[in-house]
Amino acid sequence: MTDALDMRGASGAIGIPEASVRALIAGADLLCLGPNEHADTLRATLAAVEAAVRDGRLSPHRLRDAADRTVALRRWLSGETPATPDRDAGLEGARRAVRVTGALPGWAGTPPLVVEVESSGNIAVGPTPWGLHPWAPDAVRAAGTDGDADRVLDRAKGRGLVVVLRDAHRHPAQRSLTTALLTARPDTVVVEMGLPVWRPGSAVYLATYGAAAANAQAAAELLGLVPAPDATA
Repeated sequence: MTDALDMRGASGAIGIPEASVRALIAGADLLCLGPNEHADTLRATLAAVEAAVRDGRLSPHRLRDAADRTVALRRWLSGETPATPDRDAGLEGARRAVRVTGALPGWAGTPPLVVEVESSGNIAVGPTPWGLHPWAPDAVRAAGTDGDADRVLDRAKGRGLVVVLRDAHRHPAQRSLTTALLTARPDTVVVEMGLPVWRPGSAVYLATYGAAAANAQAAAELLGLVPAPDATA
């Protein structure tokens, strides 16, 4: 299955219909055209595939193979599978993925205030839950609007502060709020649960390289929000 073929790297120079033909020739079975493509793109893509078959660029056998594999996948997905997720392996992978820049503080007594800064998803990501709130019952959400920094700083008086971001490089509000908090509270710990592209220069920085529950738990363990596993176990 392809990723979205409307991306510039796939179709910017040749268009989605031609990118679709080349993907089928290369061995793809299912084509994802993109979140904003509609009937006109679909019709153009079908016409390009038909033309490629007539011209001999795309083998009918390749299309039959793709169709057969797609049918087999549909049958497999609609039935029961004996496979069970290995959650322990996933959590171990998440723990190994975390990268920390700087020295994490040790919070004695009162746990830190966790602030999760809103991050909009697209049609591919959707409203998937993320963040550290399962291990921080009094965590707060912030949008990066006027007054958020003052509100957070007031809530964080007398305790540590952790700011949780996702893809901050895509969201100016995340960056501006984080910068304001770090100006007032240089001891703020920044957790990036998306791509670690934007990094505040002086902050203790924790990159999880993912926003799944396992990634969040791995970060929570390092931050002392949940007991870390016994290394000798």
